[in-house]
Amino acid sequence: WTPDAYQGAPTPITGFLSVGPKLGAFALLIRIFAEALEPLRADWLVVFLVLTVLTMTVGNVIALTQVNVKRMLAYSSIAHSGYILAGLAAFANAEDLDVAAQGIEAMLFYILGYAVMNIAAFSLVGMLQRDTSRFGGLNSFAGLGSRAPLLAGAMAILMLSLTGIPPTVGFFAKLYVLLASVEAGLEWLAVLIVLNAALAAFYYLR
Repeated sequence: WTPDAYQGAPTPITGFLSVGPKLGAFALLIRIFAEALEPLRADWLVVFLVLTVLTMTVGNVIALTQVNVKRMLAYSSIAHSGYILAGLAAFANAEDLDVAAQGIEAMLFYILGYAVMNIAAFSLVGMLQRDTSRFGGLNSFAGLGSRAPLLAGAMAILMLSLTGIPPTVGFFAKLYVLLASVEAGLEWLAVLIVLNAALAAFYYLR
């Protein structure tokens, strides 16, 4: 339902939908699985590994095919949820308490960074909506550099950050999750995160 809701809702509402429910959902996941069910983490680890891989991969692959800006951001938000879940998987697989804590810290840092980036991205999309004859598809950004150079610069920085290009917030968020996965012994998951980040670069930077 997320892509349809993002595309159909007014942009300010879409910005809230892209962040608010996720903050609540991930806070609940941390409370339940990192606290209440922490002694059983070996039992639910596989579930979150599967969810992590499917969420970030499917989200990125479908986002790659989108031509509507808001639908692209909707599917990319699904992929970002996968990166965040990787922190919880790292927590569950870690044998050392400090490494487990690093997984949760990576989750929290990514959630905060994602919230800031996404709200800013939808704010800029809202500004573009003033030109209703052009807004909707990715062609909304054609010639933006000459029409509104400041807006174009801000959007470029946000796309670079969402992609995970250094030295942006998005880069450090992905790096933190990546390192947490490696420290927890999930090197294969770290490789998938890098591959998915590369896939995301195709639609964020086109």
